[in-house]
Amino acid sequence: DVTEPMLKEEFSTKKLWTFTVTGNDVRLRRTPSLQGEIIGLMQKGDQFKTEWTDETYAYADGIEWEYGYSVRHNAYGWVSGSYITLA
Repeated sequence: DVTEPMLKEEFSTKKLWTFTVTGNDVRLRRTPSLQGEIIGLMQKGDQFKTEWTDETYAYADGIEWEYGYSVRHNAYGWVSGSYITLA
C-alpha cells in the first residue's frame, strides 16, 4: 500500500530535511513507482527537501521512495531513496 502524501499546503508548514541528490538524471516521479510519470530529471548536487516521516515514505517495486520538493523543478514528487543523502 502506498501512503498518500500530505497536501502541499500542509507540507510547507512542517520542518523540512534537506537532501542532496547523489547521481545524474535521477527521476522525480508523480507516484512512487518505476512506472510513475517522470516530472523531471535531477542532477548530482541538486537539493531535495522532505519532511522525512512515515507520510512521506513508500516502499514499492523493491525501492524505498521519499516524497518531497525538488528545488530544481519547483515541484513535488517521489524519488528513490538510493539517490539522495542527508545534506
